[in-house]
Amino acid sequence: MTTLNQKHLRDRLKGMPSFDIVIPHHNRADHLKNCLESIPLGINVFVVRGGTFAENCNKGFRMGKSNRVLFLNDDTILSEQIIYEFAKSTGLIVGAKFVRGDGTFLTNGVKINPWHEGGYYKFNSVRDIKDADFPGGGAILVERTTFCKLGMFNEEYRNGAEDVEFFFRAMELGIQFNYIRTQIIHHHSQSLDRLKYSKENLEILKNRFPIRRVELLIEKEKQK
Repeated sequence: MTTLNQKHLRDRLKGMPSFDIVIPHHNRADHLKNCLESIPLGINVFVVRGGTFAENCNKGFRMGKSNRVLFLNDDTILSEQIIYEFAKSTGLIVGAKFVRGDGTFLTNGVKINPWHEGGYYKFNSVRDIKDADFPGGGAILVERTTFCKLGMFNEEYRNGAEDVEFFFRAMELGIQFNYIRTQIIHHHSQSLDRLKYSKENLEILKNRFPIRRVELLIEKEKQK
């Protein structure tokens, strides 16, 4: 892992808007250690555990005070350049591109697949950001008032699909997603029982955003 040049980064960040980092954590202490070591001193970091992904994110959000919050998976690795790009970024919601630990492609965003087999949509990773409907959920920088306006993460979900609904709500309000340029390492590990509630989460999403409601989102995106 590259050692951060703390002084150099502090100099680069002078005068830029600050942000808090919220890390929802569950059963991945080894990845969390590496993640924390990749974050420079001087940034408020809230590691929250004991609840679901949505509950931990929302709790961490309430603990911070900065105007922007970076929700960060605990199995990601940042760098000086990534911190700098998030700091200088503009927009209400800023996403990222991801590679695996070995440097191979993971995702540059998510596309809603219009063929809804099995009763609902599929979601595909894309290489070209221009093809993405919304960012991947591993690292999301959100303006504080926007997060509140969107109702925060829906805590009905049990570790899955809460980010999809959040992005759907943002799309309905016409919020544009911006992206940083530098790729983030995302080990894409899965906590114990990560997929245990997949069916239940999908049912919640289908009830909250039935197919016709999503079709309207897709039509709205095409008109941009």
